[in-house]
Amino acid sequence: MGPSLIRTVALVGAVVVGLSGCSHGPVDIQRASVSPDGRTLQLIVGACNADLTAVVEESEDTVEITVTARNESQNTCAEGIQVTLDSELGDRSVIDGSDGDALEVQPMPG
Repeated sequence: MGPSLIRTVALVGAVVVGLSGCSHGPVDIQRASVSPDGRTLQLIVGACNADLTAVVEESEDTVEITVTARNESQNTCAEGIQVTLDSELGDRSVIDGSDGDALEVQPMPG
């Protein structure tokens, strides 16, 4: 595969659960799941009532995702954002761009 691809993805949906507060800037990805076709990732992040964006950088070996939240709330909850990959995830590692940690990716419930 050629050079890394970078895309920005807008907020798709929100899930409210009791987790961490939020502000402005990159947020930790707390949970990741992949669709059966391997092209869609559902991410749960530590943010609340925020406008979320995701920057996705795909390479042959990794998919690095940095999710950014912007809001004024200090409530405790988590939100979800969905990203579509250009290529099937396959054996590639998913990296949280906010801290460089590799994520354990689970199959989407369904």
